[in-house]
Amino acid sequence: MLITLLCWAIGLCLAWWLLSWHRESYRINMKGRYVLISGCDSGFGRQLALRLLADGVNVFAGCFTVSGADSLVADSGGLKGKLFPVDLDITSQKSVDACFETVRKVLNQKNANLWGLVNNAGFLAVYGPMDWTDVVDYEQSINVNLLGAIRMSKKFTPLIKRSVGRIVTMISASGRLHGFYTAPYVTAKFGLEGYIDNLRLEMRPFGVKVSILEPGAFKTNLMNPQAMRERVESAWNKLDEDTKAEYGVQFKDNYILRHNAGTSLIANRNLDIVADAYIHALSAVHPRHRYVCGWDARLFLIPISFLASTWQDALIQFMMDVTSGFSKPAVLTDKKHQKMPNKALLTDKDKLKSANRSIG
Repeated sequence: MLITLLCWAIGLCLAWWLLSWHRESYRINMKGRYVLISGCDSGFGRQLALRLLADGVNVFAGCFTVSGADSLVADSGGLKGKLFPVDLDITSQKSVDACFETVRKVLNQKNANLWGLVNNAGFLAVYGPMDWTDVVDYEQSINVNLLGAIRMSKKFTPLIKRSVGRIVTMISASGRLHGFYTAPYVTAKFGLEGYIDNLRLEMRPFGVKVSILEPGAFKTNLMNPQAMRERVESAWNKLDEDTKAEYGVQFKDNYILRHNAGTSLIANRNLDIVADAYIHALSAVHPRHRYVCGWDARLFLIPISFLASTWQDALIQFMMDVTSGFSKPAVLTDKKHQKMPNKALLTDKDKLKSANRSIG
């Protein structure tokens, strides 16, 4: 009886997988359509822009830097689609408005519609432990990684509704699972998950399909070791002496070393995995709500996000201990630190007791 039930379960799972694969295999002809992508200076955005252009899709490429735009123009020569580089700073409503006017002007001239909006731009707001960050770090992360996508979606949704098109947003596996020393980044990404879930629901009556990408670690400029070192060193240099003593220079240096070594080891170098997910979300008749990209996200990060918080914390702590070489802040390993409380943290009652002991 048990074997029969098991066979039925396996058969149903296989049938569901085959049905889903068949359903997702139907594609829309994208040639000649128009798509807007933010963050095309490098990484996923650049890769997606070039892939779409090669397939005959016309691309509005939002670039933050002149060098990024120039490089993309140089590499897109001879491709089937038409490239329209656009200066774009998603932290500025003025810049987003200017981008909108550029896009609308071209679409009116071509008598065309905007088929897809790809919210790709973002940055890795990782500086170290929460004690090393301040409100400005959270504001910067939220302004780029959350409000940036909201500004773009809010502005361009009317154009997407007109074409009954697609909105695709890059989030991260960090939008589903917390971790050590990623608070500003995770805070913004969790918020973006909530926003896009609501957007997907409210766009459903209009026929607009909304999708999310949740990749793990990939070898892009976000994972640049030198940039990571500079962010941590900048945060460290702003700390007061008590906090520096609490963690210790050795902990800081080990954190930078282990983080860069770990990301270099596990970061996937095949950016086409993410580009393929983007293209499927834009061109499939039945796109997925979520695309999980990368082995680390598929096998570890996303599965853990379904566990109880107790198990999540235990597994994340275990992985941190292993990858960091069981490194701890100095105050937790140095007996002198443990015996000598920080004077700045003493209460008036503690100070009174200490004074009475001295008198006695």
